[in-house]
Amino acid sequence: MVGQGGERIAEWVAAAVLAAAAYLVLLPWDLRGTPLDPGTDQATAELAVGRVVALAAILVVLAGYLGWREQPLWASAAFVGAPPAALMLASFATHHAAMWPLTWLTFTLVLGLDAVIVALVVRNARNVLDRLRGQA
Repeated sequence: MVGQGGERIAEWVAAAVLAAAAYLVLLPWDLRGTPLDPGTDQATAELAVGRVVALAAILVVLAGYLGWREQPLWASAAFVGAPPAALMLASFATHHAAMWPLTWLTFTLVLGLDAVIVALVVRNARNVLDRLRGQA
């Protein structure tokens, strides 16, 4: 079982800080995608596929770490999924994007559920590995 108290809180804080930092570094702050000039197809914020994949990979690793350390499943949603969701909410709210409540709600659910699923899969994989080691 994972250490109690300070160690557990430190892991939660580290996961939240890393998740938020990854979001801030990899995604543009203004997610509206409004045209720069009338008549052009250029947008103010392009979500490059590579950056989104990199963010997803970082969040999967963080959620997997919390699952491996047998943290509560809610911790993966709260400390891996919630920081990017909160930053996305701040971005949408400050830039008055159209349809942002629905977009934010969808991505928040995806972030939270994915974090819980990854943590659960990794936790179960660890339990299987522990049982196999015990049989050897």
